[in-house]
Amino acid sequence: MKLIRILIIAFLLSSCNKYDLEGEKSVFVGQWKWAYSCGKYSDGGGGGNELYLFADDNIDSYSIEFEENGKIILMKNNENFDRGKAKFSSWYYDNDYNKYSFSIIANKNYTMSGFIWGDTLMLIDDAPSCFPPFNEQNAWRYVNYFVRQ
Repeated sequence: MKLIRILIIAFLLSSCNKYDLEGEKSVFVGQWKWAYSCGKYSDGGGGGNELYLFADDNIDSYSIEFEENGKIILMKNNENFDRGKAKFSSWYYDNDYNKYSFSIIANKNYTMSGFIWGDTLMLIDDAPSCFPPFNEQNAWRYVNYFVRQ
């Protein structure tokens, strides 16, 4: 019985750290403000177009906060509208681009994938489940850029 308790406590203590943003992953910790996005659109003839949306031209503001314990807070107009935890499904340093490449399963509705380097966070999202949530017609992908605050 004592052995079972020890194993349960050891499991609980080790599972608490699985989302922590430590070591190289601490590069995420802090507040990130949306700067601009590039939307990829089909032109209907097999080609594509791009549309840029800039934070300065938009009524709504978006940001992401990463806490040291791995909590992720998605914000719109300085109000929390979604939460998650930093559960990495991939993480590696991309030597070709001198950036970290990542994929984070934030919650059951949202996976963050992209690159992080310096003070820039780039998220590559498929519409319509993207952050920031844009509702442009025919959009199939957004590349969103955030800057550390």
